[in-house]
Amino acid sequence: MAGDMIAVLVCPGLPPTPRCFVAINPVGSKPAAHSASSTAQLTKAAKDYFGPIDWSADALPANLKQLDSADTNPERMKQVGKLPKQVQEAFNFYFQNVETADWGSVSAYKANLKGEAVYAVRTGTDGDDGYIEVFNFAGKRIATGLEGYADDGQGGFTPTTTWDTRLGAVRTQVTDND
Repeated sequence: MAGDMIAVLVCPGLPPTPRCFVAINPVGSKPAAHSASSTAQLTKAAKDYFGPIDWSADALPANLKQLDSADTNPERMKQVGKLPKQVQEAFNFYFQNVETADWGSVSAYKANLKGEAVYAVRTGTDGDDGYIEVFNFAGKRIATGLEGYADDGQGGFTPTTTWDTRLGAVRTQVTDND
């Protein structure tokens, strides 16, 4: 729940001493420093979470919150302006290259994965393609990919994401479509 806090009693020695203190962090956040293994785990969790989302569906996952829901572009930009700089930069890239070019739209989202807030900038096109960039809580890009649909083998289609092997490669797809 927004505004929830976790308090942890930290004691430099056992048994607890007068030097104990309480560390408080907002729920869903962690310090910006991560080990390579925790970043890899978060990246995998992000790909597993965002990859199969059907963005055309009436209902998105309950823990996925759209962050740029204002009715006007100036108000949307104010909302996006509160996000980490790299998330803002990604949003602005897709806004300028897709939304203002009138062949799709961009939105910013936030979800909690593995106890950490992550941001996603997702762009849907007027066709079936989509572009996604995922960032950790500190704003470091951890995954990028091209979205589409694949035959489900039963006469229908299922959402699919082809994740980039080089972070950010998806942007060349955008500028090539321009």
